[in-house]
Amino acid sequence: LTFKDVQNYFSEIDSVINVNGTDPDGRIATIKLYDNEVLIGEETTSEFTIVNMPVGMHSISALITDNDGAEAVSSILDFEVKPAFTVPGSIKVEEFRTGNSVVINESDDVDGGFNIVATYGSTDYPIDVSEAGFYQFTFRVPDASASKIIKVLINGGEVATVDVGNTGSDEDWYDVVADISLSEGIQILGFDFDGRITLHKVDIIKSTTGIDSDLYGKISVYPNPSSNEFYIHTQKPVSNIVVCD
Repeated sequence: LTFKDVQNYFSEIDSVINVNGTDPDGRIATIKLYDNEVLIGEETTSEFTIVNMPVGMHSISALITDNDGAEAVSSILDFEVKPAFTVPGSIKVEEFRTGNSVVINESDDVDGGFNIVATYGSTDYPIDVSEAGFYQFTFRVPDASASKIIKVLINGGEVATVDVGNTGSDEDWYDVVADISLSEGIQILGFDFDGRITLHKVDIIKSTTGIDSDLYGKISVYPNPSSNEFYIHTQKPVSNIVVCD
């Protein structure tokens, strides 16, 4: 029994266990699988996978029987499947599913808790989006006088680039906001950090930017903030849009 990927924990869409039984002088007749000592399945093939285990603590083992009736017990895989972060909601950035070049430290922000400090690293998180649409991401970051880029990914594909730097220095901590389109359902939200970047938390709410009326509909601007170009999205057709700076 082996994991397909090494992770801090698994979500309902990414727990993949490879099962491989061998018999040097015959063939595998059956493999019985147990979770917390409860039989959950039986296979007659020597290789297969277990996927998408439910939320909870798991202890997977296998009882293997060959064509002569000889039996052997596998090693045990203990792991946890956690529920995805609910969107709208908050992401505790220290609770990453996988992370590279990332450390966790205590935060001096007003609500305490923890930060992550990524040095050209990455993190990802399972999220469960209640409905498709544009969402406002609020990145809580310390003051910075230079550009600091976070690439936002969904299921491995880049969907936005956010500059969380150039905040000024009047405050110790700042909120940097960006509007990002999300699909409905469970998916993997990833952050790639271009440089040494500290992040305290990410709050995600449904976007309400612009005019909210039956006549004009809702307006979303993305990416927000933007360094050069941006897009304006309306839920309903409009006759004209006036942009002021």
